[in-house]
Amino acid sequence: MRLNLADEAAVRQAFVEIQQRVAQDGKLAEMDGMLIQPMISEGVELMVGMTLDSLFGPLTGFGLGGIHVEILEDVCFRVTPITDRDAAEMVRAIKGFRLLEGYRGHPPADLPAVENLLLRVARLVEEVPEIAELDLNPVIALPPGRGCQIVDARHSGCIRDVGAGWSTECSKSIERSFHNQYRTIRIAQRSLRDTAEQQAAQSGSTVTPHDDH
Repeated sequence: MRLNLADEAAVRQAFVEIQQRVAQDGKLAEMDGMLIQPMISEGVELMVGMTLDSLFGPLTGFGLGGIHVEILEDVCFRVTPITDRDAAEMVRAIKGFRLLEGYRGHPPADLPAVENLLLRVARLVEEVPEIAELDLNPVIALPPGRGCQIVDARHSGCIRDVGAGWSTECSKSIERSFHNQYRTIRIAQRSLRDTAEQQAAQSGSTVTPHDDH
């Protein structure tokens, strides 16, 4: 790996050096090219991911990235699928949102790009049910108009048994920070259900299972 390559000449030189080193190790035949990525030296580290819950299914998560997600546990979750309103609320729900607004001379983050990434991740896990867990960490939120960059990503898969729910091959581990969100989701859904039943009783109609969504 080579960092802080300032121009094309530096990139080409690094390519040659790495290629020579691989050849010295006798593995040149195994070399299938190199990956070149932009060097990010600014922005706010975020985390975007998905975890699988046995009751609610895929949950989209968002929070501060890097080591902050493990130390501060500043993460929020929403049941997939999510709307643009959900994405905007998730971004603003974490305690670290002030970092995204700009602080001590640092520019604000490109919030529309972050919200768009949340929507795309939620859509991805909806359309690819084999994804059991997804972790994009860190995601670097750049200044307005410059979007965001995914620096590292990992995922795990599973096979869904439609008749019996998610198979035992799926990941069962959920971070401690999820449990408070989990209880909040259950309370919110019960509240929505109660409200819907009250409105239905007043109008003389019946609440169907679809109304829970």
